[in-house]
Amino acid sequence: MANKTKAAGTVTSAEMQYKPVGFDSLNLDELHTIADYFGVDQAETVTEQVANFAEEGVTYVQYAKAFKVPLPEDYQEEELPVVEEDEQEEPVVETGPVTAPREAQFAVQNEYLIKMTRDNPYFEVANLSNRRATYKFTTAHPYAVMDAKTAQFVLSHETGFRQAFPDELAEFYSE
Repeated sequence: MANKTKAAGTVTSAEMQYKPVGFDSLNLDELHTIADYFGVDQAETVTEQVANFAEEGVTYVQYAKAFKVPLPEDYQEEELPVVEEDEQEEPVVETGPVTAPREAQFAVQNEYLIKMTRDNPYFEVANLSNRRATYKFTTAHPYAVMDAKTAQFVLSHETGFRQAFPDELAEFYSE
């Protein structure tokens, strides 16, 4: 019987045989491992799995780099057919940021907060929208909420009055 050990630096005929390189040369378990690594859906057959890789743009060269698999020096990446679906995706239209339409910030108000700034100890004005009601200002209580018609009349015909803000009112009565 012949000795089956080989000398260093020799190549056997079995090693000289062509070994296919590509996803088709791998078994389904290996392909599923690769699919998990690259985030590609797993398929039930080798052919379907190879098609999934092509669809997602995963190449054998990427696999070889990620898993440190040596490639032959003359390896050329084979163009794999992409499986196209019957449905066509709608084109993506890029637009600017989508915002809700703004509502008018300066809408006509029904009531206004008015402050008496003059030194009168007391001032009273009739409500022009409702003749029975009146608005009273004192030095202790210089603020009043008025209807729009009366507020416009007071601000345009009387001196020592101005429109006030709610935070002024809160500050005045908190002291």
